[in-house]
Amino acid sequence: MVYDEYFIEIFRDDFRLGSGVRLTRDFALTAAHCLELNELEGRAAVRLCLPDGKQAMGEVQEYDDLSDLALLRLIFHKDEDVQLPGVCFDEAREGELWQATHQLPDTGNDLRGSVAEVASPYRSTQDGARVCALRLDCYRVPDDYGRFAGSPVERGDPYRPPVVLGLIVKLRPGAGPDPKTVYAGTVREAVRRFGRFRIEDLDREPYPLSVSPYRLESTESVDDMRSRAAAREALDRAGYSSVVRLPWKRR
Repeated sequence: MVYDEYFIEIFRDDFRLGSGVRLTRDFALTAAHCLELNELEGRAAVRLCLPDGKQAMGEVQEYDDLSDLALLRLIFHKDEDVQLPGVCFDEAREGELWQATHQLPDTGNDLRGSVAEVASPYRSTQDGARVCALRLDCYRVPDDYGRFAGSPVERGDPYRPPVVLGLIVKLRPGAGPDPKTVYAGTVREAVRRFGRFRIEDLDREPYPLSVSPYRLESTESVDDMRSRAAAREALDRAGYSSVVRLPWKRR
């Protein structure tokens, strides 16, 4: 098993955009603000690097401005042997320790701290739609905090199997600068927003510090995904992809 095998890094050509967390074999979650509009709308793919050295292309399937979450579909080479990521998700507790999976190389700048609030108001709309996020206190926020965008947030216990609590999103709009606060979107919020997954509860025994450990399963069959991919390739060859491709955007 590769440590943190659920962790991905996202690139546009050779420029690093941010990080993300694999939800299933074929889907990953990242922070929407890492990507440009043509990428969010599915008109341009990004390059994904996995911890085991594999690479894939990623196409946004849906994105949500309110929560700053974007859902990526991973596109591997045909017949490539790709394993399911070993990942467990869980609810956070107020006061428990956390750490960002992504670390800046050769700097010693890591991002860690304690959970301040598990359902902090994050954004809302005039018609009453509301999103909550994890509000995280930081011991120290590096000057290049933006490089942590989309990083998974793990429970901060180095002696236990890693458990993902959420992923780092942009600072709450209008909140003003706070040098010791960051926000993380939760995986359950992504399940509610995107509606493509079912939650499978896990046994707590391997995760003794857990609240309610779970993993995700896609509600789409492999045949459904293959049919959609074949249709997309046909549209690309015919030159109609920019006309027909309509990704979901939640408001």
